[in-house]
Amino acid sequence: MPTTDALDLAELTVETDQPWVTFVMPTHRAGAETTSQPLVLKNLLRDAVNELPDEAREQLTEQIEPLLGDFNFWQNQADGLALFASGDHLAIRHLSIAPEAGAHVSEVPYLLPLVPIMGQPRHFTILQVSLKQVRLFEVTGEQIEEVGLGSIPASVEDLSSDRDHQTHLQHSPQGGGSVNYHGHGADAAVDEVRRDRFLRHVARGLEEREASHGTHGTLFIAATQDTAEQFARLSGRNELSDRIVSGSADGLTAPALLERAMPQLAAYAEARRTEKADHLGQRRAQGRVADDPGDVVNAATTGRVETLYVGTVPEAVAEPVNRAILETLRCSGDVHPAPSDDHEGVAATLRF
Repeated sequence: MPTTDALDLAELTVETDQPWVTFVMPTHRAGAETTSQPLVLKNLLRDAVNELPDEAREQLTEQIEPLLGDFNFWQNQADGLALFASGDHLAIRHLSIAPEAGAHVSEVPYLLPLVPIMGQPRHFTILQVSLKQVRLFEVTGEQIEEVGLGSIPASVEDLSSDRDHQTHLQHSPQGGGSVNYHGHGADAAVDEVRRDRFLRHVARGLEEREASHGTHGTLFIAATQDTAEQFARLSGRNELSDRIVSGSADGLTAPALLERAMPQLAAYAEARRTEKADHLGQRRAQGRVADDPGDVVNAATTGRVETLYVGTVPEAVAEPVNRAILETLRCSGDVHPAPSDDHEGVAATLRF
């Protein structure tokens, strides 16, 4: 099941005269545990309806009960599930994290359990390239899935025009109509032309696929160092020079490729975390940080929050922090987990 970590604010800001009920729970992609998942949601539903007026109880039950008996729904899960229900509106998100099971009734959707996936580099694309094999993988958290190439050639042999080009080079008519068969001395030059032309086709196909399917996080390339650096140069994606999973990956299984790539992906995530810590420190030195939950809510509501960093949140301030998260997102701000694991409460960098 592909994850849908990204939140659709249009779904979560629907006008409704009923409370919002948010369900979050861990789920399983396969195995015997999938059969017990409906019972977890059933118990959460029972807890939630006890906090609702009669009309809202009926509407919530009508929304959730069909899912309880939907076998296909439970057999196609990710690592976690979030349901946002209000009146006749229901939004479903399959998550790349496994949140603790809970039901929350409030005036707005309860987004606090989803902070770990907000603004985090948990989504990556790995392009594996060699002359013999091209594959594309999407990584979400610790899961990897091979996806279709679209117009990207699967190998150099996919380029029939390239084969024609090679035939032309190796059988060049000379004066008088004779044919000259080139010896091995020209092989290196021919191979370079062939490789570069192939890599340009791969780059063009990747652009076309991104235009039609969108992107899935940050792109990394799995290839030999020379091939990866040449692809970065020919494609104009110079940033790929720092995102290389080096070494031939021909024939590697998807899990084996992910294992090889994990040090690079982890290093990238850590670098982003360091950048966030530096950003917070710079704004604090400028006097543009709010830490009090009440001040943060006011700043978020008026569109002043640039980035909201959320750490460990005490239950007593969970509601205002949740409101600050929603208002920050509504006003096009960013929400991230706090860059330090021991950070308590919230910190908001301010636009003005």
